[in-house]
Amino acid sequence: MSFLQDNILKNLPKGLQVSRERLSGWGRYAYVDCVVVSPKNLDELRDLLTICAANQYSITPKGSGCSFGDIITNGQGVVLDLTSWDKIIRFDSTTGILTTQGGTSAGKVLHHTLPHHWVLRGLPGTSFGTMSGLIANNVHGKDSFKNGNFGMGVLSMQILLADGRVVRASANENADVFYATIGGMGLLGIIIEATLQLIKIPGSMVEIERKYFNSIPELFDLFTNLTDDFDMDMGWFDGFHKKGRGIFQTAKWLNQDPEITPPSMESVGKKFMGKIPIGLVYPLVKPFACRTSMRALNQLAYWGSKTSKDKKILHLYSYYYPHMISIPDSPKAIRGGLVGFQLIAPDEKACEFITNILALCRRYKLESWFGGIKRLRSDPFLMSFAEDGYAITVEIPGRFTKWRRFPSFLDEMVALTIDYKGKIFLGKDSLLKPAHIRAMYPKLPDFLAVRQKMDPHKIFGSDLSRRLFL
Repeated sequence: MSFLQDNILKNLPKGLQVSRERLSGWGRYAYVDCVVVSPKNLDELRDLLTICAANQYSITPKGSGCSFGDIITNGQGVVLDLTSWDKIIRFDSTTGILTTQGGTSAGKVLHHTLPHHWVLRGLPGTSFGTMSGLIANNVHGKDSFKNGNFGMGVLSMQILLADGRVVRASANENADVFYATIGGMGLLGIIIEATLQLIKIPGSMVEIERKYFNSIPELFDLFTNLTDDFDMDMGWFDGFHKKGRGIFQTAKWLNQDPEITPPSMESVGKKFMGKIPIGLVYPLVKPFACRTSMRALNQLAYWGSKTSKDKKILHLYSYYYPHMISIPDSPKAIRGGLVGFQLIAPDEKACEFITNILALCRRYKLESWFGGIKRLRSDPFLMSFAEDGYAITVEIPGRFTKWRRFPSFLDEMVALTIDYKGKIFLGKDSLLKPAHIRAMYPKLPDFLAVRQKMDPHKIFGSDLSRRLFL
């Protein structure tokens, strides 16, 4: 712990639940010693704001810690843990309108709403993400090409600002705050409550269909020729294959429910294949996680999938969260954790862009160990990653960032993204520089103007905001 953190601990109001924790993003790439405060009510939150403002300590709102990089760490201030703010306030099963506290997890919401045939839009591949975190990152999912990113379902928010006021923000009230907070990385205030419009579905079961492609152009043909009756889609690619072969998976909702309601995704244990604690398995796996073994595993995933049926019916949880059930917290199995990049390019250039990105990764021998491609849709939020285009995920071991060739790789990848008028998702970022974000996010000046208006002393901040000079 630093002298600053010792000083913070001395000055925090008595009675607050405070801990010292070594935090990282979900990628487990970089760990930071942090002072973590878990307020129980609004009065404690306001007391904390007063102390931090008086002493110029920054505050980082944090949910379940599912963001990949340093958006939820703060080595020079206080991390605010909001996971205890997890009450579902009201849900109208007729209209699908849900009001909940910001710390409520997607898993808890789904367990409450799915039996009534309502589902959240734009869900990422984890059910642990909190409503505040999903809003702050404006996350996206397999249905985003159809229903938009998560932020498109937000009707209104109650936000605690740096001066202690709670304001209601919607498209019609404090609209500048509304459009800046969604995707705003937690830099404008604390989302203590959100009202969301959910998506109506006929049942909680989905029919999945799987097809195969031998190159990225073949994958784009599959995307392009897809009919409108599908509700979700995604392409998985083998980053080690010279043409990027992979599996294209589509899904559509069925008017069907399981005979036995599955347990909430909140209760998913951290067990390998759902059986063995990862604390026993991952230390044994870690020494063998290398390019050679991952090349073999990607081949196994491709060929092994051909031994099962190409069509099947599954419950939403089994379809959407297989990795949470089989290999939870997978970065813990990799030395140095994972560094993630998610890049998007507009529709008309996306196939060429993604082909070039994969070629770049192979040229530097920095192939993506886990890779996916999704379609997204643009939205009006100031710092939104979403565009009418296709996004590719590239994930490599954090230890590879120490290689001498890595800085050149990063520079080329960023330059390629900018050349194609694309963006890199800040919710996964750990390594971008201030110039990069200013070239990729054209509405950044508008966002910074709103931030200056709502938080002129920059009470809300994080390691990411300092790194990017936000």
